[in-house]
Amino acid sequence: MLKKTISILLCLILVISLPAPTVCAVEGTTEVVYLEDGSYITTTIQSYSTYSTYEITAKKTQTYTLQNGVVCWDIVLTGTFVYDGTTCECTASNVNIIVYEDGWATYSRRSGRDDNYCFSNVVMRYTNIAGIVATSVPCNMTLTCDVNGNLS
Repeated sequence: MLKKTISILLCLILVISLPAPTVCAVEGTTEVVYLEDGSYITTTIQSYSTYSTYEITAKKTQTYTLQNGVVCWDIVLTGTFVYDGTTCECTASNVNIIVYEDGWATYSRRSGRDDNYCFSNVVMRYTNIAGIVATSVPCNMTLTCDVNGNLS
């Protein structure tokens, strides 16, 4: 009985002492750009530390909002970076487009990654009920990471 109790106690100590995977959200930055028609694009950067001390995943989101406060769409650029204080590399990137309002669609979309950055070039278009393109909004994003894990 004593051996069993000691075995269970040792197992519990081992489980408790194992490092837990870390996923930590870091407060992001926000920028708002107002367009001529009163609509605006809000750009936010949110980063997440992952299992490794020297790996970071970040999302840069552009949200298009009409003057009356109606959110029409989001474009989300996600990049994963590995850095070591000397070099930095973008190891993965992805672009997602989420449309909330009827009439909006993706007209063109291009994305990629290279060295320490990833990018997306997207044009969103609104077509009115008569089938006429009423609004065209280009959105170009770059997400960059430096050798110390700082994002911009």
